[in-house]
Amino acid sequence: MQLVKDDRRLNNVYLMCVNITETHCDFTDKIQHFWRGKYKVRAELGEWWSAWAQAPDDFQASIHTKLGPVRSLVLAAHANTLTIDFSPPFSPVPHNFRMKYLLYYWKEGTPEKMEVPLRVSTHSILENLEELTAYCVQVKASTDYIEGEESDPKCAETMRREYTGKELVVIVTCVLLVCAICSVVGYVIL
Repeated sequence: MQLVKDDRRLNNVYLMCVNITETHCDFTDKIQHFWRGKYKVRAELGEWWSAWAQAPDDFQASIHTKLGPVRSLVLAAHANTLTIDFSPPFSPVPHNFRMKYLLYYWKEGTPEKMEVPLRVSTHSILENLEELTAYCVQVKASTDYIEGEESDPKCAETMRREYTGKELVVIVTCVLLVCAICSVVGYVIL
């Protein structure tokens, strides 16, 4: 990346990637989301070059772009909980991007989606879900100025809760106590 010309009087900044072998030119940390400009690109190889491809006139990142979906969305099912982990749409995240995420989840086969806003974190735990129920999840990344695309949905089924020995003793004791009370009430009524 080279800063070819910087004419602050006219608010013109010319950026150019030269002699690169990649198929992209990343200058996100060199421009502001609100800058308007003309962007064009062409491929060159020796004395051969392609025609110029140009973005629309007055291109502005916060208006004309969308962030891609998050990467590596992973769900881990537990008893009535789902653990969600994902990666940002690109890495590393430039210092001038304040990322935020919106997590959507729903029971598989139902239209109603619940929303969970996440600030910066790429990890979340959904708790108090129904046991043995399939839930689907999508995540959308954005910044304060640039919207993002939703990820493809991923689904997982919660597991049955396993009780500890102490919990089983309490449950059995409560059931026996209720049965004893019902027996006494039934005997008194007869």
